[in-house]
Amino acid sequence: MPFLVILVLSVHHRTEERRVIRETWGRVAHGQSWPGKTIPEKIKIVFLFGLPQVQIKYNTELVKRESEVHRDIVMFEFSETYFNLTLKVLMGFKWIKELCPTTQFVMKADEDIFVDVPQLVARLHTPEWTNKISGLLFTIDKTHRKGKYRVSESLYPFQYYPPHVKGNIYVMPTDIAMKLLNISEYMPYLNMEDVHITGILAIAAKVNKYQRLLNEEFSPMGLIRSCDFSRRNMIAAAFIRPQQARDIWTSIVNPKICNPG
Repeated sequence: MPFLVILVLSVHHRTEERRVIRETWGRVAHGQSWPGKTIPEKIKIVFLFGLPQVQIKYNTELVKRESEVHRDIVMFEFSETYFNLTLKVLMGFKWIKELCPTTQFVMKADEDIFVDVPQLVARLHTPEWTNKISGLLFTIDKTHRKGKYRVSESLYPFQYYPPHVKGNIYVMPTDIAMKLLNISEYMPYLNMEDVHITGILAIAAKVNKYQRLLNEEFSPMGLIRSCDFSRRNMIAAAFIRPQQARDIWTSIVNPKICNPG
């Protein structure tokens, strides 16, 4: 069984993003090595889908073929909407409970993330990461009533969210993920996935202890250069475009690009 299962939230038309993950940092989940490093632990990546709001047969068939080739896609029977992101993560936890219950850690990631897997695995072997929810911690975050991130007062009447880690990427021991899944059955649903899962449910399940990703470990806005992963102890970066991910991978495969001479 895997040491770490990475749940990547995806949608049908993001074919290139999935291809880049499989060909770069996610290749370790397909039995391939990491350049210059050994990862003895087994890593598994699963792409999570809902059903497209508009049933486009072309996209659906492409994803089915993609699933047959790579065997790393899980599709759930609910609509692919922003409101359902919380449900998608919880269903991913349920999938782990049923099919990978002995995995030690669970990570949730967006499809525009780049991860230095050896750095991440090394952190997961440290005491600070073995009993906490790890990610980009927000202790003060105001509730939005308008726009994409709006939450109605009937769902959440408070002005500020509880401390939580942002949804670009977070990782936790599997036993914590299972506690969050179990308590979710008794809690009102909130459409802000990261707030609900790593904040509200964590408080309810009494597992609201966090390991903060530091600035040098995580770039939340994609404002990095190709060589940053080679020169720094970065774990991950968000908002990475496909070509940018390929450039980062090239610098990892060929370290002399970043350290000539």
